[in-house]
Amino acid sequence: GYRPLTLRREMVVLNPLTYAPLLALAYLAYRGLRPSLRAMPPLRGEEAAEGAVEVVRPPRLKGMAGIYFQAVMLVEGFTGIPLRPSDTVREYLARVRGLIGRGARPFGELTRLLEEAVYGGREVDLEEAGRLLAELREVIG
Repeated sequence: GYRPLTLRREMVVLNPLTYAPLLALAYLAYRGLRPSLRAMPPLRGEEAAEGAVEVVRPPRLKGMAGIYFQAVMLVEGFTGIPLRPSDTVREYLARVRGLIGRGARPFGELTRLLEEAVYGGREVDLEEAGRLLAELREVIG
């Protein structure tokens, strides 16, 4: 005789609730050790006004992005309305269009060219963009 074959399988079952306190403790430790953005002092010794947001600008942009950035600087200086990080270029145009008078046409065209370059992946005419920037500068600069 042969003895009957007996198979035994073992399966480890982990209850997620067992680890919940450990995960909560790790999360609280992470938040406590991470430096708070609100507690950081202003950069370069500048005093920020209450509720003011300091926008960090990229140093040098090339091509259409650089031209559009120069246009935004002109529009911001003229209107006092900054381009927020959450704004799309079309949203920013909509916010400032009524405030820049004759500058609305060249700024609108620059916005369209930037959208074509960035979202459409097309080559845009940088000379045309330069002319539009010069026109915008004449009108509001």
